[in-house]
Amino acid sequence: MALPQIKSKPLTFNEYLNLPDDGNRYELIDGLLYAMAPPLVNHQTLVHYISGQFDTFLQGKPCKVWESPIEVRLFPDKEGKDRHIQYPDITVVCDKNQISKDGKRIEGPPRIIIEVWSPSNEENNSSNLFEKKYWCETAGVKEYWIVYDEHRVHQYLLNDQGIYTETIYFSPNGQEAIAIPVRTFKDAVSITLGSFIFDWASGAIEDYL
Repeated sequence: MALPQIKSKPLTFNEYLNLPDDGNRYELIDGLLYAMAPPLVNHQTLVHYISGQFDTFLQGKPCKVWESPIEVRLFPDKEGKDRHIQYPDITVVCDKNQISKDGKRIEGPPRIIIEVWSPSNEENNSSNLFEKKYWCETAGVKEYWIVYDEHRVHQYLLNDQGIYTETIYFSPNGQEAIAIPVRTFKDAVSITLGSFIFDWASGAIEDYL
């Protein structure tokens, strides 16, 4: 979840690595720095739930799913002149060779990237997610999602021309659950979302401790 752009000259990956550690995390989008905001509880609830469904589906398959903060270097360049470092909310990778030798990041386009929108900074968050979509499309990320909430998801699938086609899944009344098919895998699987994600189980906590 990104805050407004930090004013600085455009940076390369090498320059990004040499930034002083001020305790914050930054994304590098086309050379520009964006500070990462602390996530809201509902945001992380959605991220964790979706990631968990992917994790169950991917058991026994040559793919892994990670939640943020996992660093993704979309356009790795041997000389370090590339200008993109992202921390997607959810990342699915199907090539273990994309994990950098030092284990610090994913290098090259993941199979799937999912971003969860946050209302904490609506204007900046929306424009930031669509700019990320453009760069994911350019890099060749097969599938990109923007999850606006548990009732609305925009899914982008890379076609044979390298262009995203959009499908929107939503609940008309904001009450029914929605099922989003994962379209880059041969096996049929859908991620189900709904308000039930935020429900708390009933019962006395003493019964479980």
